[in-house]
Amino acid sequence: MKTKEEINNMVKEMVMAICHGGFGRLQAMLGAKAEKITENSFQFSFKMFRKANLFKIELDEGRDLYNCYFIKQKKYTTNDFIKGLSFEDAKFQPVTVKEVKGIFADQVQEFFETTTGLRTCL
Repeated sequence: MKTKEEINNMVKEMVMAICHGGFGRLQAMLGAKAEKITENSFQFSFKMFRKANLFKIELDEGRDLYNCYFIKQKKYTTNDFIKGLSFEDAKFQPVTVKEVKGIFADQVQEFFETTTGLRTCL
């Protein structure tokens, strides 16, 4: 079990692999919001890309490489509630749009930018 400090350091390393300015710059450039942090992964939502709205990066500690995933998560609206749909319906389950496994830290930013067409840093 990792300590909170170890997890925070791991997340900082992951964010620096995406953008050298840190998460504040990602928030400014992409409208990013941190969604989920686990012992070996970090997930954030972002705007301005139609095919996916979540990006997950996880550390493969045994090989010191990263696995990256673009995920499309549909939002649950009031109309869905009125129609009788629930969160468990297949419509709202996250779908992995694109993934790459076993890339180095210096390749993560390039993968993100070429896939989305968005810049993470100026």
